[in-house]
Amino acid sequence: MEINNLFYNMIKNPKILIVDDSATNNLLIQSILADQGYEAIIATNGKEALKYINEEKFDLILLDIMMPKMNGFEVLEKLKEDNEKRRIPVIVITAKVETKDVKKAIELGAVDYIKKPIDIDEIISRANMALRLKHVSDESRDVKQINGFLINILIKNFLNDSVNSFKIDDDTSHIKYNTINDFLNKAVLFNNLFGQYDFENTNINIISVIDKVLKVFESKVKENNILIEKNYSGDLISKTDSQYLSYLFLLFFNSLLNDSKSKIVISIYNSNNSNIIKIYDDSVNKNVDVRNQLIDNLTSLFKLININFSVLENSISGNEYEILIPCSK
Repeated sequence: MEINNLFYNMIKNPKILIVDDSATNNLLIQSILADQGYEAIIATNGKEALKYINEEKFDLILLDIMMPKMNGFEVLEKLKEDNEKRRIPVIVITAKVETKDVKKAIELGAVDYIKKPIDIDEIISRANMALRLKHVSDESRDVKQINGFLINILIKNFLNDSVNSFKIDDDTSHIKYNTINDFLNKAVLFNNLFGQYDFENTNINIISVIDKVLKVFESKVKENNILIEKNYSGDLISKTDSQYLSYLFLLFFNSLLNDSKSKIVISIYNSNNSNIIKIYDDSVNKNVDVRNQLIDNLTSLFKLININFSVLENSISGNEYEILIPCSK
């Protein structure tokens, strides 16, 4: 497979440093990158990595966190101290997905992270995106432009993960994240960044988006014997960001299905130039504070794409929500 011309034109002969104490991971990643036309150098610990970085110029660093002699956090701290080396994009590769570890890596300068075990398509996509960032960084010293580009890369990757990594099989929903909690951990990091994201609005079928999201939770619905009643048909078209909307529905329905006793009713119809979604669930609201916090967050996140989210009823017998999405003009 040849290197994508777009990235080749950006950076001639990209050189990538792989830092991991696992020989198996190093050889796998090196092989993946070589197939893309990249030159990949291997370091087996943090100290060796810094030696290479001081001697050669790299366009990207793929960095493991847990290593002997010097861990990934320490490497990031050293890079941050140097005005030039801190400009090299770093993608953290780790088996740990705890929010505090990811947040620490991002705060120390990492532009992204990939969870082990290594996924070939994911590492290619992330490497290409990081090289785009390097190109922008090299071409411009405008910090606002670089930060804006970085935020858009991070969010775009996250939305791709959130929507596309839920792979639907015939009988069950297999999630690329080990658990839904992995997805929620990432959401905590990104929810405060969406206000700076350039949304990509296209005409979408609202019903198709909801049905796709519900398919993700099919196994949970069966396990908990929850009845989902759908009152809608046909095509209801709105112009909005499909991936972002899907992401918000993933957050919302995950919460409902965690608390619901037996039934969720979804009604969708058109009225006064809006596609109206009404959702009723008979949940007990086991943790009121958590549910209220989610509602507040969703209200703010929906507003970013001019969608009104509100609670019509909130009682011990059940809850009813309304989502107003402008119709496509």
